Amino acid sequence: MRRFFNDYEKKQLFLQAGGRCRVCNALLEKGWHADHVIPFSLGGQTDIKNGQALCSKCNLSKSNKMKNQIHLRDWQERFVNQFSQRYNEYTKDNEQRKFFCCMAGVGSGKTIASIIASSLPQFAGWNYLIISPTIKVVKTWSDKFKEISDIDIDEKFNFKSFLNTFQGVSMSYQSLSDINLNVLLGHIVGPKTLVILDEVHHLGEQNAWAEAAIKIGERAGYILSLSGTPSRSDSKRIPFINYVESKDSLTYTCKPDFEYTYGDSVMDKTCCPILFNIIDAKSEYTADGFIDKQNEKHRIVLSNLLKKNDWILGAMNDANKALDDIRNNFMPNAGGLVVCQSIESAKMLHAMFPNDSVLITSEAQTSEDIDKFAESTTKWVISVQMISEGVDIPRLRVIVYWTDVTTKTFFSQVTGRGIRNRKDINGVIDHCHFFMPNYLPIVEHCIEIENEIRHIISAQEQEYTEKRERGEYSERLNLFDNQNVPVTVGDLNVMNAGYTMCPSVKNSIKDYDAVQQAHFVRMIAEQLNFMGIGEKKQPQPQKIQTKREMIDSVRKDTNDQIKKYVYSKFSDQEMRQFYIKETHNRLNKESGVYPKYKSSPLCDDLEILKRKLQLAKNLNNYHEKYN
Repeated sequence: MRRFFNDYEKKQLFLQAGGRCRVCNALLEKGWHADHVIPFSLGGQTDIKNGQALCSKCNLSKSNKMKNQIHLRDWQERFVNQFSQRYNEYTKDNEQRKFFCCMAGVGSGKTIASIIASSLPQFAGWNYLIISPTIKVVKTWSDKFKEISDIDIDEKFNFKSFLNTFQGVSMSYQSLSDINLNVLLGHIVGPKTLVILDEVHHLGEQNAWAEAAIKIGERAGYILSLSGTPSRSDSKRIPFINYVESKDSLTYTCKPDFEYTYGDSVMDKTCCPILFNIIDAKSEYTADGFIDKQNEKHRIVLSNLLKKNDWILGAMNDANKALDDIRNNFMPNAGGLVVCQSIESAKMLHAMFPNDSVLITSEAQTSEDIDKFAESTTKWVISVQMISEGVDIPRLRVIVYWTDVTTKTFFSQVTGRGIRNRKDINGVIDHCHFFMPNYLPIVEHCIEIENEIRHIISAQEQEYTEKRERGEYSERLNLFDNQNVPVTVGDLNVMNAGYTMCPSVKNSIKDYDAVQQAHFVRMIAEQLNFMGIGEKKQPQPQKIQTKREMIDSVRKDTNDQIKKYVYSKFSDQEMRQFYIKETHNRLNKESGVYPKYKSSPLCDDLEILKRKLQLAKNLNNYHEKYN
């Protein structure tokens, strides 16, 4: 990789800067420097996107704070450059927004990206105020600043005196009291303070926090807002996030300055895809099977459902088997997380697995115990809500959701605990196994996540299949290596992917009890396929369809699915006709038929029509489970 900018790039950097230094805004004179935003020594590319024009004084006085070699992911590099550009625009025009909002999916690496952005030359000589949701995360920010940029951040600030040995403060949102705010405004925050608001959606929890943050933002030099889930279930608007109002001004949506979604992280193979396992339990539902998510009495229904020991016993039985399989065949130190609804239920569950679990029920014990668990080989960590946000335990691969919290924000934070540090091996995709109750408001979150990544996983599986066929994996797969398949039950013909085992292979593994489990049978069949020793069931010859025939077939199947759904709910013919039309309209919007096409008959995009068919099937499947 070349180190120096060429003449064309230097000219472009000069023009982009308007002939002024990007740091001090002085006119550039002969001898100005074309500088890397992210240092070349730390993996920064010699490219206009990573370049800036500096006067010789600023460039020579600039220190390379980032002490460790860090290889940025592509999205992190784009984020740092956009953040730098937006700040430079603000310095030239104070009418611009004074904050930058980054929405990055849980586990994607936004902490590291933010620290590197904070270490840019524009912020040389600045101090930092980092506010985050929990004591554990407060310490993590301090540790990471020191590790990456050699900057000392005080995570134990007592709001009395600020030591000169520190260059900033890391604190929690809970510390934003009036007294502490006065100390911050009087001694910490000023025009050269960069404020980082981690998981900024927490400012919507208490008005006092939001008001304090606004006062801090007015005094600070610039604000960086971070969140994996910048919207709230209560629809409260959050400070330091840009919103776009609808035409009627009745609704608004979050519009981050930079977005990196969970789907993006799965696409980049940064985060694991999630396999949702829905555990059934008997409960009461409304007549049509759809529970009003805002109705408190239905939350009580879920709470009562979870209090029954048979649900958690069944869920833990399946989850423990999944964890054992992963530990035995894929990741020897893999761990599991159980999020409980109460301290009593957490203690009860811990008593069932005293030697295989760690119990965490209070924030006071969180930091030390989480660190110990993260570095150990203990199977389970059992908590109430202490390990839901900002906690980094890369070895978590199984999660049991044993709580009645149904908000999308909390659900997303919990799923994020098990998707970090993805490690695909020999074409086998690393997954997180998620066990949850069969309760519609939670299942809807699951469906949304699955829809976001389904096509990505299909493409990656196809990619690995093609590589395997080309012989790009030098190491032969052991029959029991690298298992990672959904833990479900169903038709074995489907689960075996169309393969049966050779008699000799069956005999060689007949002593393994786990072979009796459907998910293990599927794993073996897939591995046999990879090794080329499986017996392929002969497919039946199929008629080749034209595109028009395929479109007509998909439309017919969709109509049949919608009729099946509506007819199962209503007996009145007029009601049926009305709801068939309404269901078509709803699925047209969700699948993308509308507004691109006015109606389904006018749509000739086969992929969109298939998406609508899948949504109709999902609607039927989930409706059948609740009736």
